Amino acid sequence: QQQQQQQLSRRHMASSSIPFLPPMPSNSLTRKRSTEKTRQDFINSVNLALSMSSDGSAKSGSGGSHSADTETPLGTEAEYSSNAASGKQLRESIAMKKKRSRNKSVTSLDPDSIVVTDAVAMHVTLGESLLSLLYPNVSIDTDSDSCPKCSRVLTEDEITAGWVSCAFKDYTTGCPQCHHRFVPSFAVFCSSPTFVGSQGKGTPLYCELLSPWVLRKEIHNILRQHDGIDVILQPGWRRESDINATLWWNLIVCFNRYKLPLSFLLQGSFQNRLTLPAI
Repeated sequence: QQQQQQQLSRRHMASSSIPFLPPMPSNSLTRKRSTEKTRQDFINSVNLALSMSSDGSAKSGSGGSHSADTETPLGTEAEYSSNAASGKQLRESIAMKKKRSRNKSVTSLDPDSIVVTDAVAMHVTLGESLLSLLYPNVSIDTDSDSCPKCSRVLTEDEITAGWVSCAFKDYTTGCPQCHHRFVPSFAVFCSSPTFVGSQGKGTPLYCELLSPWVLRKEIHNILRQHDGIDVILQPGWRRESDINATLWWNLIVCFNRYKLPLSFLLQGSFQNRLTLPAI
């Protein structure tokens, strides 16, 4: 009985033992195997050990090993190639989605969609009429500036979308195509012979298009230097093609974009007082 118990114990230990897993060649982690035979032999050895640990015996064909064209749990060379191709397709898909998100069209702002009170609408119309009276055939072009790197023409909505929020020192915008940052500009055209442009009287005036945060900072500096807004309302302050004209026409562009009354900016050109509406 003691001998039978020892034999049963040996059989139990033999059946529960896990075979030794052949070690992976050290150079397989750093470079490709030199031949397909070396790769397949290693795969067959690992699969043989796995099958022995699970079933207690080797599952193989003739010669006690898997043939080169038999599928194994680690996969064949064709499966390795398929996985590599799938990974490449995944990377290309992610890159394409990023590109589409960058080139996604910017939602345009329609001034007519902005709801205002009747009093504000009346002063908006009054300001546009007075501006046309002071500057005959005035036209402000904010949709013709192009990126200096990729030459893409940006609309006003694309320029405003590229501004950095609350950046009081950033005068640049970002191109939606190449992401190059540059200082945008706009042009003011007027048929009046006394209108002073960038190259003298009767020529267009080219101004930097400023973000609302930069414009606020610049106007605040002017108000602090001159103790009030009266200097901005004088026609002589905006008459020349300098920084003053740039700031004044930026106010006009900003007020037109967001449908704000601008009649008070023309106060210095009229004897009657132009008042702001009660909002």
